[in-house]
Amino acid sequence: MKKARLETMLPGIGVFGTGDIVRALVPFLRAKGFRVEAVWGRTLDAAENVATELNIPFHTNKVDDVLLRKDVDLVFIICQPDLHAQIAVKALGIGKHVLCDRPAGLCQRATRVHGMMRTFTKSTEKINGIRWIDSDDFCSFQMILDGGICVTATLNSHMAGGFVQEVVVCGSRGRLVVRGANLYGQNTSLDREELIHEGPDDVAHLTNKNSNARINSLLPQPYLQGLFRLVGALKEAFATGDGEHGWLKEPVSSAATFEDGQYVQAVIDAIKLSSASRQWEQVTVANDENELNPLMTRLNLPNINMSSLDALSQAPTNRPPPQRKVTSSESHLPWSFATKH
Repeated sequence: MKKARLETMLPGIGVFGTGDIVRALVPFLRAKGFRVEAVWGRTLDAAENVATELNIPFHTNKVDDVLLRKDVDLVFIICQPDLHAQIAVKALGIGKHVLCDRPAGLCQRATRVHGMMRTFTKSTEKINGIRWIDSDDFCSFQMILDGGICVTATLNSHMAGGFVQEVVVCGSRGRLVVRGANLYGQNTSLDREELIHEGPDDVAHLTNKNSNARINSLLPQPYLQGLFRLVGALKEAFATGDGEHGWLKEPVSSAATFEDGQYVQAVIDAIKLSSASRQWEQVTVANDENELNPLMTRLNLPNINMSSLDALSQAPTNRPPPQRKVTSSESHLPWSFATKH
């Protein structure tokens, strides 16, 4: 009886997206007691395939069909980035909790960047002839952080096999290396590196049971671990139901805000600008909703600001866009999280 009461307190979930992350996320949500009520796809066939595979009761290719459902109170936005703002603004405007998949870098801030972006694979068996691929599949960049630390990063989608991730931190006394979910270290006085921490594998049974092997090869283990813990934090936040808005902020107090997402986007924009200008560029965050995006200005591209998003949040819901900044109920996990008031 107590377990049934707990699950009724958790909000019903609507998922926007049909990619590999969704196939990992849905089992995590169900394992924590959430009900996944609806899924949206760019096409109806894509939505139907995911709904059938994951046993989700409702599917659609219309945004409002998910947002206006009474059994959906929390939405996960995991679709293509160009639709994030449209869906998030409309969802918040009609009183839904929103969790938006955005890249996050929460600990250190970059002041200047220098990068190169390229598209090496411009055609495939299915995309050729008069059609071609123009999205970047390779990026190498440098960043200078506000504390003077230098960072060099390479993102390469041409590596054979599954996902490979390696982060190396060098200092005067040695180095730390993260490979997958494991942490290694090597002191300057040692001949070889040592295993300092072995990452847990408590999510493998969920992804293996509910998804195929492709999910485990494409999604990095640290990402899956973080996603699983995010869902656990959300359950803790909503399960009590004692907060002012039916949830408590403390369990998700370390989640990323939309301001964090804006900063990360500013870094990405600066890297794009550097790739075009072939020089170091300053990281600039727009402080006003009508301020031109520096990337768009320098490259003479159309600017997109909040004013152009207002139209997206109008009918068919016939509700005005929110006239507030979402700050008080946001959090700082690797996803942007906001809640209704």
